[in-house]
Amino acid sequence: MASDNQYTFVQLCNATGCTLIYTGQIDWHGGIGPAPYPQSIANGEQGWFLHVRSASQPGSEGAVCYRGVDANRTEFIWIVYWINPFNSQNKVFAVVLPSSSNVDWDRIRQEIAGTDSTNGDFTGYFTHASIDIDGNFSTAKAVVTKNANN
Repeated sequence: MASDNQYTFVQLCNATGCTLIYTGQIDWHGGIGPAPYPQSIANGEQGWFLHVRSASQPGSEGAVCYRGVDANRTEFIWIVYWINPFNSQNKVFAVVLPSSSNVDWDRIRQEIAGTDSTNGDFTGYFTHASIDIDGNFSTAKAVVTKNANN
């Protein structure tokens, strides 16, 4: 059962071969905790942040976007979306898209509405995401990797 203290600890893991640069985020419920979103995540490194439920919001729900350019000059964006709702099951969604894609936050939000944890890929990349199924202090973990054949 949820309490008034509700948090999502988000761990982002980069195995793309390039540095990922923060490009934006959206908060539907709650907001960033005491530390800002990581501005960059080097290859082989991880970034973390805490997303906190606000007093007037029913849970923690948001998304973050990072951009990368690999050695072949392939540009891509990596989007991670999480929902840690009040008294409901938690979910996470991660996808890699071409950098030319417009980030449609509402479409991303709708895609996860009826699913469990979701993964997506873009030519040459794969991402995986998982989250604790329930709990007031949940950990969402997302990993993005470059396929070995590319």
